[in-house]
Amino acid sequence: MTFDECHESLVQIRRRQGTRFPKIRVDCGGEVFRGRLSRTDSDPEHRAAPIAPRGALVLEDLKHGRARSTVVPLDRIGPDGLRPLDDAE
Repeated sequence: MTFDECHESLVQIRRRQGTRFPKIRVDCGGEVFRGRLSRTDSDPEHRAAPIAPRGALVLEDLKHGRARSTVVPLDRIGPDGLRPLDDAE
């Protein structure tokens, strides 16, 4: 997933959930990660340089918050790998 694809997906999810830190599901390389978005390098204020080759999403555990987080590299996420996390999941 590119920076722009990630940013587009997150804008839609954020609008739908009404928060800058939405609950998301990330399908990445055969694994599924669930959590609250803490930070993403795809946001313009976090982009280190326009030529930076890699970026990541940081997810907080839904039960343990900031105590446990997962870093997911953007280049391992497929084009449809970001989705909103429903409360039923």
